[in-house]
Amino acid sequence: MTSDPAGIGSSQEQPRFQFYDALLGRSPGLPEDDLPFVMSAWLEFSQADWCCLWLKNPLRESREESTSPFKGVWELIGIQSRTGDHPALTGLTLPDDCFSEYAVTSGKSIASRRPFDQKLEHNGKAFNPIADQRVKDFLDRNGCQSLCVVPILSPDSSDARTAIEAAELKVVGSIGLYYTDPDTPVPQTQSGKLRRMGQLTAQVMINALQHQQLRVQAALNDMAAKHLAPRIGRAQDHRKAYLDDLIAMIQREVHGVAISVFFRQHFEHKIACIATTGLCKPDPDPAKPPVLLTPADWGTVTYGANELNHWTSRVYRTGKIQLLVQEERLDGHAPKTRDMKGPVPYFSKPLIMVPLIPGPAGPHEAGPADHEPKAMGVIRVNRHDPTLISSADASATLPASEEPSFTPYELTLLTYIAQQVSPVLQTFEGRILRENILQTVKHELYAPLVMTGNSIDELEESIETNQKPNEYTFGNLRLVQHLMANLIEVLDTDPTVEAPLNKQRTFLEGDVVARVKSMLTVYADVEGEGMSIYFRDFRDREDPSNSIPAVNVDRRAIERVLANLIMNAVKYGQPKSQIVVDPYLVRPGSAMAHDEHDPHEPGVYIAVSNYGPGVDDEDAERVFMPQFRSSKVARIRGLGLGLPISRRLMVQHGGTLELVRPKDPTIFRIFLPWECIAR
Repeated sequence: MTSDPAGIGSSQEQPRFQFYDALLGRSPGLPEDDLPFVMSAWLEFSQADWCCLWLKNPLRESREESTSPFKGVWELIGIQSRTGDHPALTGLTLPDDCFSEYAVTSGKSIASRRPFDQKLEHNGKAFNPIADQRVKDFLDRNGCQSLCVVPILSPDSSDARTAIEAAELKVVGSIGLYYTDPDTPVPQTQSGKLRRMGQLTAQVMINALQHQQLRVQAALNDMAAKHLAPRIGRAQDHRKAYLDDLIAMIQREVHGVAISVFFRQHFEHKIACIATTGLCKPDPDPAKPPVLLTPADWGTVTYGANELNHWTSRVYRTGKIQLLVQEERLDGHAPKTRDMKGPVPYFSKPLIMVPLIPGPAGPHEAGPADHEPKAMGVIRVNRHDPTLISSADASATLPASEEPSFTPYELTLLTYIAQQVSPVLQTFEGRILRENILQTVKHELYAPLVMTGNSIDELEESIETNQKPNEYTFGNLRLVQHLMANLIEVLDTDPTVEAPLNKQRTFLEGDVVARVKSMLTVYADVEGEGMSIYFRDFRDREDPSNSIPAVNVDRRAIERVLANLIMNAVKYGQPKSQIVVDPYLVRPGSAMAHDEHDPHEPGVYIAVSNYGPGVDDEDAERVFMPQFRSSKVARIRGLGLGLPISRRLMVQHGGTLELVRPKDPTIFRIFLPWECIAR
């Protein structure tokens, strides 16, 4: 090992000044332009044959135990040669005992000559000049006789991961210079001048990213102005156009290929796909091809905050960025969906998931509680198309461990984009919720208006004929009162805030079902052309322990859910058919709780069944999506909001509303957990 084999000291001063002039005189540009320029400047200064730019990626976890103060994995970011050749080193990584690691931990430059068998020590750890077989093969194949490694460090680079999460770049890297002529002098390494050149290099790299961030911010501002300004048309359509532009930007700036955006479903701890280049579901049998999802199905793909066997769910829950590069990192991870571009599913890495973090809470607002998700969405970017390494060398047949990863540049930029996008998506969310409120009002007003009109006609006729009004008229008016009370609650509610429940001790049969029966029995007979409603007994006279006990619930909310299910059964059921309301109790440890074919959680269940057109299998989850309307019932008036509202109310109680049988008969089932039972 030698520091200055040719003893050249002052002979490199002029090239050094030219290096400074080149870097200081260049206006910041894009990283894909500036980084090759920096490597060319190093080649010109050093007269090396090859220049490699290495950066430590703090989002990648080393396979071996590491005591380095700089966490992450060394990755090859770019390579330049004096002849213009680009060797096939795509996806190359280095272990933590490499000379690059020594350079950044010691702050010293290193020079070494063939046979490259020297070792260095720092803080009790040994470092090797050739720590990877592919690097050795490259040096042997190209006849390299000597090398020089220069540290590239920005100030305070110890926690580069936190910096990326804050959309700031802290550079931890090295410049590798390789020589084929044994007589070419290697740069002097003892004076500290190379270290200062490395610091300038780090600053040029940071300037390039900041310039790119400013340019991206301007483009994002234009996108937001373009899609938020129009007041004509649905907010949902404007958001879709905005997201299409966003995906195109991520592909262009971050060099991802397959991209999906997930955003929260309000009042539920879930995120749903709101935009994607394509999705597929892996078949449980690895030998079978994946199931391609149609655009109509994308919105049904959800990730819950507690589904911790999915990486997307973990990012949503923790609010922490996640980069997956190697297949072994996916142990225990059950992929629910894979991202696609066109007809091609991407099963390879890298996969980067960046959280969409809500803006800071206002002075009178509370941030998310400890048990609540820290993010409001996730941007998922799959597969990487590198730009700094020659595209001719980016072989598609490389093993998964050698796939080129996202660089710290791209990871930082994607985090920055997510920060800028989050408030825009929150604005769209508010507009969509307001539109849904207006549609809910229209939906809720239609039936009361019709019933009120019918009741007025009936009362006028009764007065004119001096007859007693029939029970149907009073049933209609009671139902109108119920629906209008619910409507007032909807109008009084902030669409972005989940209204608190007014829970009280409730006997479902007397406090809820009796009112629903009074309101809807005649309604079913008239509107359903002879339909009837059969309410099974809530009390078990043979075994009182199986009777439905009192529960702590919001009476009006449960009444609203049950009435909505029955009204849907009337609206879509067969004339003269019977609607059955069937309550039952599942106790902890009972046979139903342990039924391996249909396990039930302990609690109270109310099933509402009817015969009609039923629900197609592919629509089983869509019926709970706001504004979804099946083509089978398009002729029947409605806005597709009753079931989503009802499910939201049940989720607020800690329960569920689910479709348990799509047809013959169609069965929707309400569930209240055991915790709701009044003690």
